[in-house]
Amino acid sequence: MINRACLQAGVFVLELITYFLLEPMFQSYFVKFCMTTVAWNLVHSTDGFITIFFNKEFRTVVSCLKKPTSISSSGNRDQKDIGITPTTD
Repeated sequence: MINRACLQAGVFVLELITYFLLEPMFQSYFVKFCMTTVAWNLVHSTDGFITIFFNKEFRTVVSCLKKPTSISSSGNRDQKDIGITPTTD
């Protein structure tokens, strides 16, 4: 199992390589923009995704990563065994 800190450090190392080593090799302003600004933003957003993916407490906060825990009441609280099977999405 890969450690979260090692994965985050690897992403930051890749960003530093593109920012300081690869960017000076290009002359195009668009390529320089992608190597610096876009890479910088991707690193910081990827860092957040890594944190959410590896941290159990953060996963419980994000609603799309939660598993359904209960079925909401439909108004027929006191009726039992009426043939309705609850389903979850």
